[in-house]
Amino acid sequence: MNPHENQDTENGEGMNPGYTPFEEIPYTYASASISDDSERGPTFTFMENSAVEDGYQYGFLPQVDDDDDDDSYDETQPHEETFYANNIGGENNEENNEMGVCSNENMNSHDNDFHLIAEQALQSLELEYNETKEFDTIRKTILDSESQQDQNGVDCSDVDELENDTDLNGESNDITISKKIPEIDTDAVAKAVQKISLSAPNLEKKFSNWSPTDPSYNVLTIPDNHSLIPSNSLLAFKRNTTKAKASSANLTRSTTLAEALQVLYKLDSKQVGLDAVCPIYDEDEIFVIHCIGADLVECQTVETIRKAFQPIVKWMHQYQHFEYGMQNNNDTATKNTESTEMQWPKHLRIELLGPCVPLHSTKFGVINLLPSNTPGRLESATVVCKNCMYHDLLNELEVKSKNDTNEQPVQSLEFPNLVVVFNAGIWGYDSWHPTLKKMFTFQRPIPFVITAYTLYECEDDLEVLEELLETSLDKSSSRYLWGPRLNPYASRVERETKSSSNIYYENGAWQAYIFGDL
Repeated sequence: MNPHENQDTENGEGMNPGYTPFEEIPYTYASASISDDSERGPTFTFMENSAVEDGYQYGFLPQVDDDDDDDSYDETQPHEETFYANNIGGENNEENNEMGVCSNENMNSHDNDFHLIAEQALQSLELEYNETKEFDTIRKTILDSESQQDQNGVDCSDVDELENDTDLNGESNDITISKKIPEIDTDAVAKAVQKISLSAPNLEKKFSNWSPTDPSYNVLTIPDNHSLIPSNSLLAFKRNTTKAKASSANLTRSTTLAEALQVLYKLDSKQVGLDAVCPIYDEDEIFVIHCIGADLVECQTVETIRKAFQPIVKWMHQYQHFEYGMQNNNDTATKNTESTEMQWPKHLRIELLGPCVPLHSTKFGVINLLPSNTPGRLESATVVCKNCMYHDLLNELEVKSKNDTNEQPVQSLEFPNLVVVFNAGIWGYDSWHPTLKKMFTFQRPIPFVITAYTLYECEDDLEVLEELLETSLDKSSSRYLWGPRLNPYASRVERETKSSSNIYYENGAWQAYIFGDL
């Protein structure tokens, strides 16, 4: 009887056509070999040892594929079979990365064998599923029982297993029910961390140094009123319109300076040396702001300079006095009579300095930023551009100061009252080191404000400062004004970059310290 013919057996009524019990499938001794010569992956070749029943030969003889893209041998030769690891039925394509099965002129008769094996495998899976389901039912019963005992005040802390349970065959079997949460594979986690540390060392460093965010890092709320910035300019940092964001990009340098001046005044009575470097109490003095590290962004054209710095000049000019809580002349808020009034100096001078200042900008001469025919506090407000190394300029100022024998310093000795660097990138450029060292040892104390594109870069700048100057600049330091934090008056226009997935904003974060001799 050929087992591949569709027929019923004594115990096979109701079975699917072609069904043959697994134990009735004829087989003999067989051999198998594996080779990896094919480009399609390992080749599995099976061969039985001349087993013949009813004129039918069982077994697969080794044979090279005929390369006709059907993953089979030469169909003209019977009784041969080859399997490729990278191909499977369906489209029989090398790109499928699956296993394919060949066929020959007798393959139709073999199909029934594969079907019955698959069917019996499914039956085995179903049996396993039923056993698992039965076990889950038992487990649920145990857990429900424990829960009920807990509710009845019974101590069930030691109940970890059910003894003398009966399995599916009626035999006694101990089933242990673990109530513990599965342990984490710490080895796998360690390997993953090690892999991250090798591929991204900076990320590992940030993870190692992570700590809960300081509240001062949070975005500061934009106030409705500011000591210097008028209300209509504040709207650029509150509204989400395209126009408002564009305005914030134009105003960010002036608003950052305005906020720095306001904060410095609030800290004046608490910080050492600020009164010495901010001689604004004398109305005849010149208030000097050094903008170091300047480049084309600040001083490409005269119009570029006006757009960046004329707002701060206008705001200072329109204020009759400077005090915390005092409003713009155009605002209607009531003056706070309890605050201490501080007069502005009559002259303001902004110097754009650095080796990246374009040479053509140095030919602009002195640029007047004071609004014409507008009454106000300031008598003059100018900007000049200088291409130089800032530490060289500081050395020059110190030399002139020593050679000056007059009781009153000459006007050319305009020591800075405030030094600011926009988007410094101190962490990425060693060329900053000589300047920073000179500023730190300068003969006079200087408030130094540093901005960065992101808070992370701001923190990186601080690390370089502390390492370079071999000193701590944390809150315990007398040089501390404020540490790395987000700048509420950053540009709200995202800066496009090609080399980073981070989001960058001009003056996105900032920090300030007192450099120089205290």
